[in-house]
Amino acid sequence: QAKDHKLLCMLYGNLGYVYYQQDLLDKADSLYVCEEELLKQEADSAHLATLLVQRADICIMKGAAFHGKAEELLNRALPIAERLNNPYVKIEVISSLRILYNEMEKPEKAISYIRRELMLQKDTTQLYGIYLSLSDAYYKSNQNDSAVYYAHKCLFSPSFYTKAGACIILENVARKKGNFAEALHFKDNYEVYMDSTKHIERTKEILAVEKETLLQQSEQKHRSNLSLYLHYIYAGGSFIIILIILFAYKRIKYHRKAQQLKQEQESLLQAISTQSIQMKKDMEDKDAEITALRQKCSKYNEDKQHLDQLNSCLNELLKEKDKIYTDIKKAIAEKEKAIEQLMQQIQLSDETRHNIHLGEQLTNIKKEKSYLFDSLLTSQSVAYKTLLTIKQHNYENPDANAKVPNEIWETLISEIDQLTHGFIKRLTGKHERLLKEDVYFCCLVKIGMKYADIANVFGCTSNAAYKRRDAIMKRMDIETPIKFDILIEDI
Repeated sequence: QAKDHKLLCMLYGNLGYVYYQQDLLDKADSLYVCEEELLKQEADSAHLATLLVQRADICIMKGAAFHGKAEELLNRALPIAERLNNPYVKIEVISSLRILYNEMEKPEKAISYIRRELMLQKDTTQLYGIYLSLSDAYYKSNQNDSAVYYAHKCLFSPSFYTKAGACIILENVARKKGNFAEALHFKDNYEVYMDSTKHIERTKEILAVEKETLLQQSEQKHRSNLSLYLHYIYAGGSFIIILIILFAYKRIKYHRKAQQLKQEQESLLQAISTQSIQMKKDMEDKDAEITALRQKCSKYNEDKQHLDQLNSCLNELLKEKDKIYTDIKKAIAEKEKAIEQLMQQIQLSDETRHNIHLGEQLTNIKKEKSYLFDSLLTSQSVAYKTLLTIKQHNYENPDANAKVPNEIWETLISEIDQLTHGFIKRLTGKHERLLKEDVYFCCLVKIGMKYADIANVFGCTSNAAYKRRDAIMKRMDIETPIKFDILIEDI
């Protein structure tokens, strides 16, 4: 509904990949067709080449009737991949061409593409599968010596399936040469490797049965405790309602008290104002009387008796004036003290409300602590800033991807290792088969980077990033169903 082509491409591609994983090939292909139409408008060559490979893989899985369609799709993807400065996309296209021509019984073409793939592939764990394909192609083209040479290389593979496939080729070549003892030896090895693979499969089946049993036990326990859970829920709900009522009552009481205090404050201020006006008027009246008496004293200077009376009255008036002045000071002091006490109570009430606000702020701060790691890298690491710049460049320029220099990677993983108290050492010490690029990938997951952003850092597609994640878990020998992000977080 947003009519965002890039977003729609991501949605079609990811949903199609989900269908592909569940062997719903027709549904997956229909979504990939929709995605292809949108990609033609976006002019995203790398993404388009990867999409064509995915559609070709679906055709290969459907069987020989669809091999022609797969060849057409891969022939469209190959020139696009060759124009890109992206070895990952080239490897995807050439690998699918190699598989297709092996399926089509065209070993000469398969050999040419396998040699190109060997030149591009840097992942040593992927080389054994390529060697097996090359050995099979040489065998089909009657180049037995070359077939034997690459089949022997496959025997060093950690995969029992790869070793078993190599033994089949070596057995067939030995039979052709009449060396039946050697053929029997490789046949026995083939059966040993297949038994090992069956043992692994049986182990997986046992784990699946145990998991199912645990799930059933958990369901039974859940049903038996359901009434108890409901009781706890009702009790907890009632307790929460009571707390809410008490909180509301205290808030209402608090507001009433605060309003009462403010009203008392206003009354005191008004009383002070009224009393001050009255006392000021009394002072003015006394000043007027004193002035009038002084004038009379000046008139009766010769009448000593009458002058003494006037002076006595004047002294009384001055004493009354001093008393009024003292009373004013005392009243003002008392009122100011009362106001100060009220203000302290109001401030105390305001602090209680402020503490509630502080509690909410502390809750938000606790939530924001999860971003401390990213904040530290962003503010202190030049290498991390460089990596973010390259990621943004690759996102905006999918046809001209830039690579992160090795010195930047080394600096960044050193900083992450320090901030995580030895994550890199624990990772490489626990999983020695990881490649250098795998360690980089795990570091980016450790700092919370999304897979789409990781794909931009490495200059590849999101599907390639997910495939690398799956390959890393295989190299870690992780067979239990666990989320990769949680696995990295626990190291």
